[in-house]
Amino acid sequence: MQTYGKKKFVSLRNKQLLFHLRIVVILVVILSTIIFSNSSVYASEINLSRSKLVQLALHLEVADKQKQYDFSRIALIEMYHTYQYELQRSLTHLGKTLKKRAKVRSWRFATQSYLETINNYLYLMDSGSDFSFFISKQNKIFLIIGDVPVIITGPNSGADKQIEKNIVEQFCLQYDCREYFEKTH
Repeated sequence: MQTYGKKKFVSLRNKQLLFHLRIVVILVVILSTIIFSNSSVYASEINLSRSKLVQLALHLEVADKQKQYDFSRIALIEMYHTYQYELQRSLTHLGKTLKKRAKVRSWRFATQSYLETINNYLYLMDSGSDFSFFISKQNKIFLIIGDVPVIITGPNSGADKQIEKNIVEQFCLQYDCREYFEKTH
């Protein structure tokens, strides 16, 4: 009877999490639709104050599908590794109060779920699902896999910067990126 109660609680918790995740996805879709419908940024309009990742993405918007695929896949893999690292790191941080412990457990559960989602996106891309990306006016890069937008981001601002750096480095190991970052005066 004790086990059944736990399964029932976990099932209810999973349903609540799925409900919240659906709301987040709907909000992201609405936001990205608004941003995407108003965004007409081209590689020729590069603002040098933008990050290297955004500069690279601006060039890749008009590149061949293989480069776009490689860029998107590298971005998802870097996000996966970063969230996985933060999840492992969180195992050493135990909250001092029950409330903080519950918060950490909740974050871990959500992060583990997100890792599975990223893995599913990689599988979809590798299986031939449609994909694309766009850059918002706020210089955020959204991958669109199937019909689902995924923002390239990390679990915190420090991780965001590291993800951006890693994506550029990994992509530029495969392709010559010098032309993407040359400054014109």
